[in-house]
Amino acid sequence: MKKPVRSRFVNSFLSLSAATFLVAWSMPVLATAFLIALARPRPAKGAVATPATTRWWPDWRNPVTLLLGFTFGSNNAAYYGANAFLPDFLAGQGRADLIGPALGALNAAQFAASLVLLFTANRLLRRALPYLVFRPLTLGAFAGMVLPGGYWLVAGAAVMGFASAVTFAVIIALPPLLSPPGDAHRTAAGMFTISYSCAVAIPTFSGALWDLTALPWLAFVPLGLCAITLTVFGTILSRYPAAREA
Repeated sequence: MKKPVRSRFVNSFLSLSAATFLVAWSMPVLATAFLIALARPRPAKGAVATPATTRWWPDWRNPVTLLLGFTFGSNNAAYYGANAFLPDFLAGQGRADLIGPALGALNAAQFAASLVLLFTANRLLRRALPYLVFRPLTLGAFAGMVLPGGYWLVAGAAVMGFASAVTFAVIIALPPLLSPPGDAHRTAAGMFTISYSCAVAIPTFSGALWDLTALPWLAFVPLGLCAITLTVFGTILSRYPAAREA
């Protein structure tokens, strides 16, 4: 098998560097938030501040924050990992002609899923169905990607893109539903911190695994495990009582 010119670990490192660059460009936004916090009206003397106005740091001991973070992180890591490794994987298989169709199918399917969600989102929200159906489909899609089969790989990429968009939408809507009144911002902050840390760390680990073993399909194993993790954690979340029911 022809070895790609650039290692997957280097590609993953470059992705991490791009994320660092994005963080650097986010500093002006952080500075703006700091200035807004300084300029906000202060409570009058003698007024009692409510918990909703004083708490801002995520509650890392809250199981909802952890469940949301690792569920969302599993979804994002699988999607970003597929985008990162498909080009090198196909080039190494001598099927560089499929790089464009595969990436196109992976990402265009997300748009198709968005159209479907316009009519079905209310039926899928807080249900186990999206996790029990679409994440096993993702696992099957990864199997289709690594097995030789030409355009079957393109079909697998499309299934993976569609499934990840559906679960992305139903997870990102959960923090306000599972948080006490006035606490959704802390839950969402914790969820995003954990999830996007996973989205960087897991593909980086996958790239290193490919380099160390010289087995291309091994890079997709952690991504497949993400699909299993999302199925389990997502099903638990679907049965978690809403804050108003707790």
